[in-house]
Amino acid sequence: MDIKAKLIVFPAIEALPPEVLIEADFLEAHFRNADHACMERAAHWVSLDARQRIETGLFSKAELAHRLSPFVASNKTEFKDDSRTQLEYSFLNSNVFPRAATLSADVPLGFMEFCLWLRASLGDLEDGFRTRSVTTLPDRIGSKIVYPDAGSIAASLEEVAATWSRINEVSAGLAAAYCLVALMTVHPFLDGNGRLARVFFNWHLNDARVNKVYLPIYETSAISDGGYILRVREAQYHNNWLPLLRYLNLISERFFSTERQGSRS
Repeated sequence: MDIKAKLIVFPAIEALPPEVLIEADFLEAHFRNADHACMERAAHWVSLDARQRIETGLFSKAELAHRLSPFVASNKTEFKDDSRTQLEYSFLNSNVFPRAATLSADVPLGFMEFCLWLRASLGDLEDGFRTRSVTTLPDRIGSKIVYPDAGSIAASLEEVAATWSRINEVSAGLAAAYCLVALMTVHPFLDGNGRLARVFFNWHLNDARVNKVYLPIYETSAISDGGYILRVREAQYHNNWLPLLRYLNLISERFFSTERQGSRS
């Protein structure tokens, strides 16, 4: 059975459970309060192989896994241990980026141009939005995810831009998490969409920082038994953002050595 990926209509902020905004505030605070020295620890952890990462005790597979991890038919997405987090972090540190408020004031055009620039700057990847349909590789029972038609990409990104800007007026943490999911859902490029989404997420939450930090989402997802992507799917298909935000907060707390601060009353 094929599953069609499509943008879900993000609810009005006032309709969200209060816990969603509280977790989003925590996420924003983790990035704001992180000591830049934490990146040495993160870089060391990322440099290890998967077995060694578990052996450090920073995470257990059980706490990263999802309650459905034992039952899912994982997609055959190959994990490449190719130091991509270091490359993404280096990219974030070596370029001049617009402020989020500047980009938000120029949606959708500025947002779309920013995504195109990010994608073109992130390595040996084909430029421009894709012009053909793409799917995931089939899982072990033959199912695959079919991404939106190429002809709908521009309109979908306009919707993402407008929604991101609306959320960002209330919560940068939630806006960053939304784009992490939405950019992977639209899948505007043939390759590098996860890379684009992770860099956008980290760029947004570093908006007020001079010495940037970077959350290694890619490597933690590789030892999560599908826990990361299952939480992405909960947000993507059911507008349930709490599991993903809690997951992102968990890894932020461990890598950045920060406590939960900044919750709204």
